[in-house]
Amino acid sequence: MAFLDEKTTQIDQLIEKTQQSINLLKEKRAALITAAVTGKIDVRDWNEEAA
Repeated sequence: MAFLDEKTTQIDQLIEKTQQSINLLKEKRAALITAAVTGKIDVRDWNEEAA
């Protein structure tokens, strides 16, 4: 039972870290879109193949 508790705790921690990463990436995506829309960054010469 202790083994399962330990593994469950590890899984819960991984889920939490993954959720935090997802939230951070969403924030960065929103900031990037805002910067592109407001003209703070130039995306006219952006090439998807190079990315």
